[in-house]
Amino acid sequence: ISLVYSCMAHMSMQYPYPRDNNGAYAKWQANEPMVSVHPQICHGLSSDTTIREGNAFSVGDTITIDLYGSASHAGGHCTFWYSTDDITFTKIIDIKDCTLNAQTTQVTLPLTMPTECTTKCTFAWTWVPVDSGACEIYMNCADISVSGAQGGNSNPISLNFQTSFIEAPVANYGCIRVETTTHWTSIMSSLKTEYDDSDTVSDNTNVVTVDDADLTSTTCYKDETLAINLENEISNLGTCGNDASSARCDDGQCCSAAGYCGPESDGTGWLNYDDGGYFASEDEAYAVYCTNPLGDWRVETCPETEATSESSPMLNVYFVKVFFMVAGFFCVYVV
Repeated sequence: ISLVYSCMAHMSMQYPYPRDNNGAYAKWQANEPMVSVHPQICHGLSSDTTIREGNAFSVGDTITIDLYGSASHAGGHCTFWYSTDDITFTKIIDIKDCTLNAQTTQVTLPLTMPTECTTKCTFAWTWVPVDSGACEIYMNCADISVSGAQGGNSNPISLNFQTSFIEAPVANYGCIRVETTTHWTSIMSSLKTEYDDSDTVSDNTNVVTVDDADLTSTTCYKDETLAINLENEISNLGTCGNDASSARCDDGQCCSAAGYCGPESDGTGWLNYDDGGYFASEDEAYAVYCTNPLGDWRVETCPETEATSESSPMLNVYFVKVFFMVAGFFCVYVV
């Protein structure tokens, strides 16, 4: 591997508790962008059959969002939505640079959410980052209930995600980068940065924050000895190394013997930057980057026998509203 390329780190919404295929869909997978790695609404994950404990709310509740990941991508256009069919999503609020201000990112649930939400509906987060190799759209979905939802939104800002993105007849699923000065993009319909007076319950001052213990990670690195420089920045140039000052690669990747992060998928295949095409398989791509690597940040679910050991090589982390790294600051508490 000899070509320098852009390999950016990722983030995802982890509270409200998102769909995860009953725990089989790891957080690092949820971190990957919808466009262009997982070009399906809500990553194609089926909705939860029941509402999880912690995902039951009331109209007017202000939710403190939990974002999980490795880097902020210099902020960007964040939007929070609701939907009853996972096709058309109605906007709750647009928030600029939520990944830069994640510890204070809060969303208030409107009174005018559909009555179906009293039983179950979808709460979604989307994000178009400022910095990324290709134009990217991130999306995660959570199944929630909202007591007191009355419907009656008289001026909804709605967007059909299937036709606007997944089936968009243009390059890269219709993704358009944010403006460098405003950090907004035009693809998320009309901008809404303030709540309508009639849309929220003024006398509900309840703020819902996730219990730290509920976000304990049970993710381990495959080779703890090679999961180096965890407090360093994620490489945004695709280059890496094993000295103390080197940028590291994103979780799920290796730093090849030649000093490049990978492998990377574009949703079609595993990119081979040497010939401009694709590797024949995922196994081949990982073999190229992860054979005798300088660093290895591949992750897996921790073995059950290690889950209770204080000395186990776990990423046993409590996330306080947000877990992310920006400008080299790694916000974690390790137990």
